[in-house]
Amino acid sequence: MLVATIATVAAIATGIYFISKKEKQIEPPVTASIIGFWKIDSCAFTKESSFLSLVKPIDSTSVKILEFGADSLLRANNNSTTLKYFVKNDSLVVNEANTVNVFVIKKINDSTINLSLDSTTTIHLTKK
Repeated sequence: MLVATIATVAAIATGIYFISKKEKQIEPPVTASIIGFWKIDSCAFTKESSFLSLVKPIDSTSVKILEFGADSLLRANNNSTTLKYFVKNDSLVVNEANTVNVFVIKKINDSTINLSLDSTTTIHLTKK
């Protein structure tokens, strides 16, 4: 009888352990939301870099489109530069030859992305 009671308690404890160890719901990565074509609505910056040359308008009438590829490559229309990017937590990390820019994602949804880099740069994108 004692053995049966111990076995029952052990079985219940094992069940509780495995239920508590159930995998947490994994949220889709932010990268899934950023992949695609984005129009640069506005940008303001005081620091120059390869990434910023991608977003900088050629003139007041030009429209810049950024493509965040599923292959982690970032491209812009009218520019042959290709940069690597990835999203980690609430940051967009853009790797250049000698520089890594870490943008804080201030807002992201299906139609808008707002980025900031320190106090020097803000970029507002809308889904194309």
